[in-house]
Amino acid sequence: MLNVLGKKTVEVKLSKANLVMAILLGLFLFALGGVLLNKELTNEFSARFLMVEAALVITSAAIPLLVYRGYRKSVTLFMEDGLTRHDGQKFLWSELESVTERIARRGGSERLWRIDFRFKNGGAWVIPGEVANFNEVSCYIKERRLKNI
Repeated sequence: MLNVLGKKTVEVKLSKANLVMAILLGLFLFALGGVLLNKELTNEFSARFLMVEAALVITSAAIPLLVYRGYRKSVTLFMEDGLTRHDGQKFLWSELESVTERIARRGGSERLWRIDFRFKNGGAWVIPGEVANFNEVSCYIKERRLKNI
């Protein structure tokens, strides 16, 4: 936790693992699409391969866009008066409407997937699996809840 002008702040440090995996998946799909396109161009035309190629191109384009959208809407800094997203938008605690903990259920077990912060003019989230200092961030969120944010 940092003290900026006497105010307590917490910087959210994102793990790079998910970003690297998304980039590698996009590169793999792009390369696979190139191999299939090369095969398609050297053989006779087949609508099946063309559809697979189109699906690979769309998927390899959608993954980075979704990762970037998630990054921009995630919290980068918690402050005494509010929070800041990665896209620079700031939200004040006085405009907070709700905090929702989203739970993922898989294989009979539950885990915290995401914490959503809804404000009058938008929202932000914290995804525990992507935050390197989640213990510090979750302690700060619990502290803020005790103060009724």
